[in-house]
Amino acid sequence: MPKFNFQSPYTISQEEIKKKVNKGVQKFGANVDWKNENECHFSGEYNGIKVSGSFIIKDEVVDISMNLPLVAKPFQGKIKEKVIEELNK
Repeated sequence: MPKFNFQSPYTISQEEIKKKVNKGVQKFGANVDWKNENECHFSGEYNGIKVSGSFIIKDEVVDISMNLPLVAKPFQGKIKEKVIEELNK
């Protein structure tokens, strides 16, 4: 599966952004595994498309990495938009 990487800036506390990451990943039916206090890995299926990846929370930015099947490649822009929207709600 091709890897898709992007970043999302944030202005709230790291605790709040962690809550948003958890809520957002679970909202889309994925399983979350926190590797440490600032890095989580996820995997799941959304609308029949298998997705996995990670969120790494840094100061003022979240690094997002997703493994998407080729069939989802045309939707990368929409996926990025949706993830950033969820983190900034």
